[in-house]
Amino acid sequence: MELPSGFRIALFAALLVAGAWASYWPRIKAHRVPRRPIAHQAAMLLGVVLAVLALVRGAGGLGVVLAILAVIGAIFFLFSSFTSALPQKRLAVAVGDPVLPFVATDASGAPFDLGSLAGRPFLLKFFRGFW
Repeated sequence: MELPSGFRIALFAALLVAGAWASYWPRIKAHRVPRRPIAHQAAMLLGVVLAVLALVRGAGGLGVVLAILAVIGAIFFLFSSFTSALPQKRLAVAVGDPVLPFVATDASGAPFDLGSLAGRPFLLKFFRGFW
């Protein structure tokens, strides 16, 4: 049985998009998403181009489904990654910046003044507890 000429291209496009999603998904789950995922965006764009090429060359029934799924998955990723970037602004607080003095209660309920740590390095960690 002869496969349509665009079927292999559609299959490759679908596998490329699925592979890019599979390598990016663990980063989403681990909260380690890069600011600009250029390599994944390039893979998705190539997947769209290949899927369209497959449709133009005639992919057959299953090939059309694979090409459409590749386009939908890639367009969703591209739209999400291009529109969800954080604005390029100076950080409000950075390492080494002076902190504003404030008083809060510690774990035992006693007042704690942040100004008492002036001149010494420290790590300030907030814990929200159970809500």
